[in-house]
Amino acid sequence: MRRVHMPTGTLLTLVDKMREYQLHVTFAFQYFGQVPTEIRTSLLLDTEVKALTTCEDGDASTFAKALKCTPKELEQLEGFQFRIGAYGKATTVNLEYGWLGKLPQLSQAQWEAWRAENAKALKDEPAPPQHKPANTFTPDIPTDPTPD
Repeated sequence: MRRVHMPTGTLLTLVDKMREYQLHVTFAFQYFGQVPTEIRTSLLLDTEVKALTTCEDGDASTFAKALKCTPKELEQLEGFQFRIGAYGKATTVNLEYGWLGKLPQLSQAQWEAWRAENAKALKDEPAPPQHKPANTFTPDIPTDPTPD
């Protein structure tokens, strides 16, 4: 995963163009107040999937309607509980602590085979067009090359 840092104007343009260009972008923050004010409305209106875990009154009030619950229900989420809303529906998900570590894991050989298969599939895809289609949105986004 790469972190992308961009100016507010570029981010606002990206949020506004997500649906038009069928982009799937993950925005994550600890509290909604971290998001620049001019982008908050676009995130609330232009994103289809929303997920929250423990939150305080300000965020609970903001997201309750989108997550089809009351602010109090959002404030009462604990630990590994998440409220997830998507496509007009919402539910609360309870995850057991340590659940990720219990999932089956690939051996080194299986992982290398999987990676080679994906690399081959990418090479087998037709080459992208050499020209830029009309009305293509291409923001100039500086990236931080440090992986998470």
